[in-house]
Amino acid sequence: RKRTLLQYVTDKNRRAMTFSKRKNGILKKVYELAALTHGEVLLLIASENHKVYSYTTPRLAGVIEHGYDMIQDCLTS
Repeated sequence: RKRTLLQYVTDKNRRAMTFSKRKNGILKKVYELAALTHGEVLLLIASENHKVYSYTTPRLAGVIEHGYDMIQDCLTS
């Protein structure tokens, strides 16, 4: 496979599509990592629109619940 050069995507629609596809890909990989290794994982992804996406294993879910407002505050300030 040919490697693509990583650079900022200037077209807003293309950037949104790229973000969505890559977000779904990394969420899948994190889920697989947790399932295969029984490891504890926590993933936070913040979009340029300040929307936060997360994945956690059950033991770390409390971190997201308690820190969600703080994360939103950091993104909007």
